[in-house]
Amino acid sequence: MLEMPQWFPALVPAESNRDSPMREMVGAMVRGPMKRMKRPMRPENPTNTWKSVLPLLQYQKKKKKKKKKKKKKKKKKKKKKKKKKKKKKKKKKKREIAMFFLTALIRLCHTSVKSAEDVLTRLAFWVQAGHFHSGMDSIAMEGASSVKQSANARDEEDGADEVALREAVVLQTQALRQDQRDGDDSPERRQTVLREERMGEDNEGQV
Repeated sequence: MLEMPQWFPALVPAESNRDSPMREMVGAMVRGPMKRMKRPMRPENPTNTWKSVLPLLQYQKKKKKKKKKKKKKKKKKKKKKKKKKKKKKKKKKKREIAMFFLTALIRLCHTSVKSAEDVLTRLAFWVQAGHFHSGMDSIAMEGASSVKQSANARDEEDGADEVALREAVVLQTQALRQDQRDGDDSPERRQTVLREERMGEDNEGQV
């Protein structure tokens, strides 16, 4: 018969000798997977704990991945919202500036018609410099044309009033001279002359 080696398990059981190499090998095979749970080595007879821990580890890994994805999505959404808010603020500021220029011009035109020409030149320079947006250019030009038309109309009205007053004064003086020549001293005639003189004085005061 062949001689059996001394370390064979049938002859030298692992439990009897604590320092035997066989006991160390078996212990390493069983304890190894429990220490390294990330990539466990499957033993010959796996225990219940090893089976129950594996799905927990896999579930935790999936959870971590989901959390990372959610965080990335939230960050992207926040960045998009911030960009949109910044764009809206810039548009509002530009509109407010344009409307401020227009309102200032309109107020100037209402207060003094004589400065309308200066205002029109300023407005033209501002339009050329590009202070107004594409939508505001037409509004600015329309405002300028309306101011010009109103100024011209007022000048015409003032000129017509002055001419009418001059003609009325000339007619009154002619009538008075004729009355003096004729020598009509009746009370009715005197009342009419006084009325005409008062009307002439009122008209001169208005001028």
